[in-house]
Amino acid sequence: MKLSVIIPAYNAEKYISRCIDTCEDQALPKEDFEILIVDDGSTDHTLQLAYDLSHVYKNISVFHQSNQGAASARNFGIIKSRGDYLWFVDADDYIAKDSIERIVDRIQQDKYPDVFLIRMKVVTGNMSVTGGHESADGFQTSGRNFILSGYGPSSACVLICKRSYLLIKDLRFDPNMYLEDGEFSLRCLSLAGHISFSDKQEYIYECNEGSKTVSLNPNVQYKKIWGNIPLSLSWKKFASSLNDKELSEYIIRRSNSTLAGTLILLTKANLAVGKKKFIGHFIREMKREGCFPVQGPFLSSKMRFFAPLLNAYFMVRYLK
Repeated sequence: MKLSVIIPAYNAEKYISRCIDTCEDQALPKEDFEILIVDDGSTDHTLQLAYDLSHVYKNISVFHQSNQGAASARNFGIIKSRGDYLWFVDADDYIAKDSIERIVDRIQQDKYPDVFLIRMKVVTGNMSVTGGHESADGFQTSGRNFILSGYGPSSACVLICKRSYLLIKDLRFDPNMYLEDGEFSLRCLSLAGHISFSDKQEYIYECNEGSKTVSLNPNVQYKKIWGNIPLSLSWKKFASSLNDKELSEYIIRRSNSTLAGTLILLTKANLAVGKKKFIGHFIREMKREGCFPVQGPFLSSKMRFFAPLLNAYFMVRYLK
């Protein structure tokens, strides 16, 4: 089995059929790849639709668990998968025609890297932009060098990971992490001895009306802001476990810069009712976790300049 597509699905009845149809619209023989749908306790018709699709396409396996989040569903898929490589696809997104064959062919050409990176097409209405890495097609390097070059970890959906690599390094998604993709991708890439790149937009993220509404929802913004505390702490813990001093120091700078950037975000975020109360609670939690006042080293001289000003502003306004 060459590749497993792992799809966590929660209340995705509007999109699951489109996602699966694009996964099956591939030139690669069906026996060479599998699709694992992990229903995460959906309360709509997602699970039934998944079972219906598994009767149409024989390379689909459907699993069900109580609602535990996408991270837990992905981890379940890692264990149940049989493919040499794993591709994490969200149920409300989709993939390009014949993308799986192109990915499998390139992985073979690149001598089976630990991680193969693709690009993402982000679609909003009639507009689209490219997301993901900016490396040249065919470029190969180590994960640590890629991280040190300044890559900011984001979506796990652009990482095609060798299954044996994930198992050997015990790499899993943290089910308690709201920003689990960024947390996972930094660890996953940092430990990879060999990664390679494609400039093809194989993954399509569609910013539909629902996703736009969600992104502007103050409650979602609260979660994203709050999620930066455990994200930064996790990165620091990971950095302390490394024997690579240069990489460890870089990750610590990124962690500190993320916290300082969060303070900047707090001054701009659309948090609506209760903003001041939330910020006060957030700053106190940062202080309790040893994250406030924010201190360096940072990734940039600009952040070094602004950090003391931000610390003073939030200390006077919210801790006095």
